[in-house]
Amino acid sequence: MADGTKWPAYKYEVSPGKTDQGIVCLVWGEAPEFTQDMLGCRAVPQVATNFVLDNNQQLLSNIVRLTPTHPDRLLQKPIHVAIPFYAPRPPLGREAVMVAVTDNGQWTALDTKEVTFSCYKNMKFGQAEVAQLTHLAIVSVPKRDSLRLPKQGGKVASRLDNRISFTVEPNTFTQDENIMMQLRPVETSDVNNIKTSKNSKNTALLNCSSMFNIEWQSESFGNPVTVTCPCPPNMNKTTSKAAEQKQKQMANKNQNLNTPKVGHGEDSELQKNAPRWFMGQYGDNNPNNEDDDSEVLFLMSKSSTKGWTVLPVDIQQPKFDLTQFQLKQPIKSLMVMRTKPTVTSSEAETLAKAVEEQLNHKMVAAVVRQNNRDPGDVTLHVVQQTDIDDTMKTLSEDGYSDGPAVGPYFMLAEGDEIEVNFRGNVKSSNKVSDLQQIYNSPVCTSFNFSIDIDNKYMQEKYPMYQGFVQLYKKEKTSEEKVIKGKDGKTQRERIFKTVRIFLCEMLIQR
Repeated sequence: MADGTKWPAYKYEVSPGKTDQGIVCLVWGEAPEFTQDMLGCRAVPQVATNFVLDNNQQLLSNIVRLTPTHPDRLLQKPIHVAIPFYAPRPPLGREAVMVAVTDNGQWTALDTKEVTFSCYKNMKFGQAEVAQLTHLAIVSVPKRDSLRLPKQGGKVASRLDNRISFTVEPNTFTQDENIMMQLRPVETSDVNNIKTSKNSKNTALLNCSSMFNIEWQSESFGNPVTVTCPCPPNMNKTTSKAAEQKQKQMANKNQNLNTPKVGHGEDSELQKNAPRWFMGQYGDNNPNNEDDDSEVLFLMSKSSTKGWTVLPVDIQQPKFDLTQFQLKQPIKSLMVMRTKPTVTSSEAETLAKAVEEQLNHKMVAAVVRQNNRDPGDVTLHVVQQTDIDDTMKTLSEDGYSDGPAVGPYFMLAEGDEIEVNFRGNVKSSNKVSDLQQIYNSPVCTSFNFSIDIDNKYMQEKYPMYQGFVQLYKKEKTSEEKVIKGKDGKTQRERIFKTVRIFLCEMLIQR
């Protein structure tokens, strides 16, 4: 990236939005080749672009469109662009990256650095060098770590987490092996959400390591590569060991205080031969004969063709929260799971799929609130489970405290397209585009609209009438159909269509 610190800076503004303070972007260009009037800049809705998020991406900013003000005045030299992005809480193991549309229409990551400016307080910017005028955006992606495994062998630890290491023997590779590693952390809350899901078999999951994505240079190994990675312990085992240790400490402490009573004669013999009572299943805290602290470890691998499968390897535990195993060939995606001992290989594959599904989705709910002075002024916010109370408090302070109870929970993925609809005696005069949005968890996904009377059921004479505000997810699907041509021959054709999936509805009164 060229040094643009001495270049003049230009600010492009717009009305304040959710991720900025009225700033679309800041641009630095080398004079005299670049001037501010050469460039047109505006924020565009995500639904109006072809921007599609990967499963491991989150949109943090506006989508910015850079256009030339005149067809003949194109960029002669690269410019520097800084876009403000929204990141109230630094995500664990993630970083902000600017992406741009290339000539082939694909979104590509640019070399990005995170910067702040003293004149824009409480704002973060992602800055990158841009060589052509195109669409730009800031996304959050898992941090990447570049490692070099030496040909002569040795142990190499990751900069992302020094507990992660690769140990290789001499001549495992024909030359130094450069690998690129990405981690997708699996939080305790993710594991709990999986265990409390509708599928009762998911309770067999005890814990899980991060999901690894590794890009290897080599297609084979001369010797096995030993991988060490952290995997949180089984909490039941940790709790029971802690309780056992505490009990032993208490016993040792009171050993000198408690004098054992020794029986004599007939009383001692009666006590020795006293019957032991058996309470059957009522006295057994674990009727399924499963020890709470027993477990089994699975190494899971994912391929584009087979999905998640179990790798038959021996997994060691150097420490209670560390696992170690050997790879005989390059594996791109993998993770370690702790499960109950009754879990089969096929069930482990289903659990791995549930873990990935959880990472790709968020548990959310719809909060609908009406203006205290004008019940027809309505706002709908789609928020995560942990943010509901804060959202309702903020809306109440802004004068939106009336409305129905919080809707039921449902799952959304980053980039899902959602829309608001109505049922019953309410309708909205807003444009259809105002009632459609793309869900992005870091940015507040909200709708502001007005509701009016739709007197379908002749209830206008009543002081209050009711209807439902509904939320749908739009999903593109395809199916293959057999079509007969004019020549009488049949051919297969793939038909694409958009379907609407019902998410929830809330009763509302005008």
